[in-house]
Amino acid sequence: MFEHFAPRSLRRFAAAGLFAAALGFGTLPLSASAQEAACDTITVSSHSNYPPYSYLKDDVFQGAAIELIQLIGKDIGVKIDVQNIGPWMRAITTLRHGGIDLLTTVYLVPERMGDLAYTRPYVEDPIVVFTVGDTPPSHHERNDLIGLVGVTTRGESRGEEFDAFMANSLNMMTVNSADQIINMLDQKRADYGLQGLYSLKEAQKRTSPRSKLWITDVPISSAKMCMAFARTSPCTKWIPAINAEIERRIADGTVTGLMAKHAALTGY
Repeated sequence: MFEHFAPRSLRRFAAAGLFAAALGFGTLPLSASAQEAACDTITVSSHSNYPPYSYLKDDVFQGAAIELIQLIGKDIGVKIDVQNIGPWMRAITTLRHGGIDLLTTVYLVPERMGDLAYTRPYVEDPIVVFTVGDTPPSHHERNDLIGLVGVTTRGESRGEEFDAFMANSLNMMTVNSADQIINMLDQKRADYGLQGLYSLKEAQKRTSPRSKLWITDVPISSAKMCMAFARTSPCTKWIPAINAEIERRIADGTVTGLMAKHAALTGY
């Protein structure tokens, strides 16, 4: 379904170089053609239903991540063209095929390093444990989860350290959405769910489990929320400038203010 996208120049990178680039948040030197290519406009999309980061209101993107990239665009002198691509999986597939330049809500996931060039993180997304039942969860520490059956959404990082613990010590199933996790817990097909707090809250609005949904008071982990370019995009040349502005906007409280603003607007 993406054949109509005109492919941009593609450069293959060695695995070690990709890993270093991801840890350096886009500092890997790009090809000369990518560096020299013009990019006066960055085409941007995001998760269409992930408040307070990004969400649709009257089919127009709103949210802390959207406002942040728009502010940064003004600061560095590049036009930001925000587009509604559709559901998340379509948006990230469109990015990978070169249909847009940038997504604003992307976890730092090793499997994505090959075709995505990350900015530095702009916020830590809290990861929580939750259950559906008559009593609140008794899972307060990660070791409490050992021996139980958990479920989470596939293709997401829960933080590098916790990812390793999850792979080595936990019995986890993966599904496509937080809505599915809630339904599985309601059907007693798993003992607990593991999810980003904000995406869970949004899924909670869309589902109607027979029993109460309980969320642990303290996050079990956190994941780094970044922006990410397609590596084939000529707009990757803006990554150093965007990183500098993200650092400045974190330091001066802008990011915290935007998160609080959109959390209030969306009922969080």
